[in-house]
Amino acid sequence: MKKMRNPLLLLLFLCPFILQGQNDVSIFETYMEDHLPPGEHPVTVYFQNNGSEQLESISVQWRLNGGTIHTEFVDLEETPIVPSVLLHSYTTTEMLELTEGIEDYLLEVWVADPNGQSDVNMSDNYDSHNISILPDYCEKKTLLEPHMSTDDSFGPDVDLVISQMQEQYPGLLVAAWHTDDPMESDQNSDIWTSYDIGHTFALIDRHLFPPVYEGEYNKPSVDYEVWDQYIPLLIDNYSPVHLQTTNTYNSTTRDLTVDITASFLADLQGDYRFNCYIIESPVADNVVGDGAAPYEQLNRYSSQGPASGGEDHPYYDYPSSIEDFQHKNVVWNRLGGAWGTQGIIPFQVNDNSIVNHQYTYTLPDHLDESEVSVIVMVQKYDPDPYYRNVMNSLDCELNSSNQHAWLSGETAPPPPAQDYHTFGGKILLEGAYQGNGFMNSSIVDLLPFENPFINAPYNYSGSEVRLTSQNNLVDWVLIEARTGTPNSIGEAGTEVIETRAALILADGFIVDMEGNPGVNFYNLTDGQPYHFCVRHRNHLDILTAVGLPAQINMFYDFTSASNMAFGHNQQKMHGNKAVMYVGDYNQDGIIQSSDLDTWLQSPAVNSTYMNTDGNLDGSVLNTDFDMWFYNKAKIGNLEIRF
Repeated sequence: MKKMRNPLLLLLFLCPFILQGQNDVSIFETYMEDHLPPGEHPVTVYFQNNGSEQLESISVQWRLNGGTIHTEFVDLEETPIVPSVLLHSYTTTEMLELTEGIEDYLLEVWVADPNGQSDVNMSDNYDSHNISILPDYCEKKTLLEPHMSTDDSFGPDVDLVISQMQEQYPGLLVAAWHTDDPMESDQNSDIWTSYDIGHTFALIDRHLFPPVYEGEYNKPSVDYEVWDQYIPLLIDNYSPVHLQTTNTYNSTTRDLTVDITASFLADLQGDYRFNCYIIESPVADNVVGDGAAPYEQLNRYSSQGPASGGEDHPYYDYPSSIEDFQHKNVVWNRLGGAWGTQGIIPFQVNDNSIVNHQYTYTLPDHLDESEVSVIVMVQKYDPDPYYRNVMNSLDCELNSSNQHAWLSGETAPPPPAQDYHTFGGKILLEGAYQGNGFMNSSIVDLLPFENPFINAPYNYSGSEVRLTSQNNLVDWVLIEARTGTPNSIGEAGTEVIETRAALILADGFIVDMEGNPGVNFYNLTDGQPYHFCVRHRNHLDILTAVGLPAQINMFYDFTSASNMAFGHNQQKMHGNKAVMYVGDYNQDGIIQSSDLDTWLQSPAVNSTYMNTDGNLDGSVLNTDFDMWFYNKAKIGNLEIRF
């Protein structure tokens, strides 16, 4: 082969390929139930934009048992998806048809045609999911297991949310397990250890939901502030197990006998187990047995304390420690232990099989028999605790019977609506920046647990409390969602719609109070563009250069270029990364002599969380003066000034 002698001709030949962006979409998961009744059902897929271009369209293709391929065009032009590690979901409008008489289906799913172009990597575009048909099907109860404690001051608010969820979803059962108080048990400690769940978090059918981003360390625990987003994903689902239970209780001997019958509606293979929870609701006594054991509930919403919820909170007029607090749905015992009774249900169980089991128990004297009930269930055991799902559960009063209602002939429930939008992104603080895209975490042990933006100029009254203690935390930030068009001169053109406090990690990623990627906004309108402002206590605040159409997951990388922040020269480059200007110690949106005056008030302080600690090393020294000096006379865009 002859060599091409003219380099200009080579450049002209390659130019179209060099300039063309790479389109790459990958499928993460087909999110569907394993057991479904005959009828029509949508297909939900989670996918990711791995390319270099924002996604404005894709196609979702699927087929059943090797049959006709169905293709659905997904128009994302109004809500384009930028390249990121975030996962996005799509539910098809066309339904797949499951026919009675066919026991099992293989569902194959593809995502393809990113932006109408060929995908540069087709190896990750395919997924499959096995579906078993339920000719007979019954109601499915959802079990919420919140982790509670009298010493956790969020308890009153969690109790309110539980009541709201139960009112909204009558099929929701609640089994509250306590630690660090007199209602704790060894079983609760086992669950705590296995799942590493903080107070106010809950297991929901012990189900592992899809992660927010590829590679996330995902756990089956959900914080109470977002229960309303996850519970609907499981409510009114289908189960291959129908339960019936009867119990008898002798009030003289306090002996309880619980009989459970499980009817299996599909062939199953695995370690399935019975369990029976002993529930008391409410618990309000001040003694347990012969010893004093107060059940006072700490209350952070009290006017006597931080009053986190403000004057309108239902517990504002209560004391900071409520002596007669009604602890609801308390689990005192699990008769099958934390993981169920092994060896009763065969490892291989067939459709139409019926398995029975009986538990006996003597109620302790401190339980009020008039407030006791049971929750029976079939749960799955797996060596990995993250896959120990509750298959179905059923509640029953003492000396009573109950069973799941049969629903055969009803149509599948519609997919749940989402009522939140998550903003995620990356920023880098110049003061803490160490190079290579990372910041120091020197003040991780000095970071406050409660929102630090309550004072002027922010005056933010949000109730966020830091629950994560991971060692790569850098600092708090405040994020505002704004409508309108920003201006560089004259008057500000944007209006703040909603504000949320968040945290940043050493790699610049924005996370919520539990360390989950992004922060949720609840007052945005789907598809409407919003500018997001990121504020920090001693750096020049920044605003997204473009409006982001509201969607379930949004991502914006301020660090990719200095002009990712709106306005002229609102970030500076350190190597190939854009960072926020340090030195705005008095938080007025301008780095000037008044910031020096603020620093001079206390120019030498150790082990402190102060605004004048420009390099975020926990000390106020001359190095923080140097930080200010190099950026003096830097003016922030008028949109970020108070």
